[in-house]
Amino acid sequence: MTSPTQIILFKTPTEPLGWDPYHIAFAEIGYEARFVSVLKETFRIHELKGIIAAGGGDWEGVVMMSRRGAEGWVKAAKAITEDDGQSSGDNRRRDVSPSRVIRSDKPRLGELVCSRTSFSSRFVTFAGIPDWSSIPLYTVGTSARDVIINATIPPRSKPDTSDSPLSAKSVSALTPILLNIPPGDKSYKPYLVIRGDKSLDEIPSALVRAGRVVREVTVYETVEDPELGQRIDGSFESLPDKGTVWLAFFSPSSARMILPHLRRLGDMFRMNDIATAAGQPSLQVRVAAIGETTRTFLKGEGMGVDAIAEEPSAEGLVKAMNQAHER
Repeated sequence: MTSPTQIILFKTPTEPLGWDPYHIAFAEIGYEARFVSVLKETFRIHELKGIIAAGGGDWEGVVMMSRRGAEGWVKAAKAITEDDGQSSGDNRRRDVSPSRVIRSDKPRLGELVCSRTSFSSRFVTFAGIPDWSSIPLYTVGTSARDVIINATIPPRSKPDTSDSPLSAKSVSALTPILLNIPPGDKSYKPYLVIRGDKSLDEIPSALVRAGRVVREVTVYETVEDPELGQRIDGSFESLPDKGTVWLAFFSPSSARMILPHLRRLGDMFRMNDIATAAGQPSLQVRVAAIGETTRTFLKGEGMGVDAIAEEPSAEGLVKAMNQAHER
């Protein structure tokens, strides 16, 4: 009996597992999916709470670099709602988490600065504070946008998600969209970039080079799961001797943590060529990447990539792997 094609997904599955879109998509095509959690994430939302509570009048747009960034926004908005339900006389703690910001009485274009509050008649207001519903949301991938759309937070705390073309499949694809859209008023206001500690700098750097003002707020930190090595070892030890196994990578930051553990299993990756030369079947290892950014990182690390998912979704990954099988 032929063993089903295996796929190891380097990500944390949705709970319960039966609801995970990757589990569902690969079960439908007869693959045996295994999940290996890579990251432990810690959210830092105190700084963002203050920004959201101050209203959207300060900003040209909100740029979310990942789904986790969107989840950080939702956590901060919910925390504000919870605070509002408590005594208004409480002294709220000021956030001291670091953000990339240079404060100046007279901001200069090209710096990373914290802008001054300036309200415009184009903003909807709530209790005299401009809300976020008129501020366009730009996202890397559609999942971050979906998080905001589906979030159970007050509408005034949601950036404008009505313009779906403001989501792009990669950082490189989103950058020209940001640069080519004219200002909402007579001149550009600052952009609020919501990121993780390991997010790429391409978008903020491009905006600064174009003379825009940017404030970056780190809302989550990622560290390697201390059990990652054991999980990888366990996944590979239980693989069959023949057939095909796919390795699916989801981001450069997680791949950077995974590769040292895979290199300990380096003999497995040389088995393909050795077995082929000897005319003997073996377990064929193939690699899939979510997005061009992840592919570029893996290539730079010397790992060939057989399938590139243009859309960061289960459907996009399945499509890319099917196309790779046909080549």
